Amino acid sequence: MKGARGPFQTSITINVQNLVVTSPDETKVLKWDPIRGITDTSFSYRLECAQRKWCQVKVSIYSTDGMKVYEEWLEKLAPGSYSFTWDGSVNVVSPTPSPDGKAPAGLYVFDIDVIGIAPGYDEDWLRSRALRIGEHEIIFPLPSAEQQPFFYPFVSLQARALYILRGNYPASQVRIDVYNTDFSKIMSINGTTVTIPEDDPVDFPQDVNDVSFSLSHPEIKPPYPFIFVFWAWDGIHQFYKNHIVKTTFINQQQFGPSHGHFVAGGYSGLGGDMRG
Repeated sequence: MKGARGPFQTSITINVQNLVVTSPDETKVLKWDPIRGITDTSFSYRLECAQRKWCQVKVSIYSTDGMKVYEEWLEKLAPGSYSFTWDGSVNVVSPTPSPDGKAPAGLYVFDIDVIGIAPGYDEDWLRSRALRIGEHEIIFPLPSAEQQPFFYPFVSLQARALYILRGNYPASQVRIDVYNTDFSKIMSINGTTVTIPEDDPVDFPQDVNDVSFSLSHPEIKPPYPFIFVFWAWDGIHQFYKNHIVKTTFINQQQFGPSHGHFVAGGYSGLGGDMRG
């Protein structure tokens, strides 16, 4: 370029960072129990970007208590829509090793990471890395042994969910899905969104989300077996390329495996304290 001050040269660098992974099955729970003929383990996802390019996709499968059981790398062309079906195989860590190499019967959740031409820069992930569900528990006040024979299925069962959310920004939504042993979802409960920084000590009770609810359903029978799946949405949509908040589930088992308190003695209140 020429001007009054003489010739000079300039350059402009344009960084295109638009690779995004989304899924219409974002909160779908995979159901795996081949002995009973329950094998609903398929889900779909979409890769979005402005340039046509090949990407590396990592699919991860977790149990609902946070144990990763399966991982697979795939090469996919973006943009494009794809589906994946997990066959129940375990290739990471098996919580209960089996001779056939398959996962134990139960409910599972999935995660997806995608990497484009520049790892660490041109990439995206389905689940939030800014929000984590930490220590958590479910408390049931079970009726006494004398009352149990008269505790019919139509009687409402009181319960509490206690959990800690960790992140530098407040969560925007929490949902607890309740499944029975037939892997059917019987209800969903909206939770509270109190969030504390990752490394802060827990100040009980103000830092603990405490949600009371009732389980009332014809399928409730002693000894009240349920599976609880926690979902949370972060609140930082402004930082994402598609401006949509991301979900998280309990996928870091070392920070507090799930457990429950079963308190006998009638309806005189709920017992138990938060445990690590």
